[in-house]
Amino acid sequence: MMIKLFGYKAEQLGYYTNLITSGIGLSLERLQALKKAGLKQIQLSLQSASRNLTDELVGARAHDLKLEVARMIKAEGFPMVLNVPVFRQNIDQVQEILDLAEEIGVDYLEFANIQYYNWALLNREELLPTREQITHAEK
Repeated sequence: MMIKLFGYKAEQLGYYTNLITSGIGLSLERLQALKKAGLKQIQLSLQSASRNLTDELVGARAHDLKLEVARMIKAEGFPMVLNVPVFRQNIDQVQEILDLAEEIGVDYLEFANIQYYNWALLNREELLPTREQITHAEK
């Protein structure tokens, strides 16, 4: 009931609703309920084009689930943003991420710089890309 009320009220107020999610716990039933409630767009995070790296960073077997959720989002007709935080371990995967985004059919691809505070600040030396990696990725 809460989803239905939220979506109805948000639409009445003229809001464009966007769900930002890791995809974990997002089922087909939840997607359909969110669509029915008026959700307009979904932004899904993906850490890497590599299964092993994504799973390592998330601390769980999440890569395949995230890709399955991405395909469900598109199958349900949602516009989708794929958000990829950029760091040393994935910056060399730009082409693979572009190819994956195209294969899924995402509407927008966002390469996001990590905000270095809290956990990321403590791990900055390990996460910050080298100047050479940045130059190569920009090409």
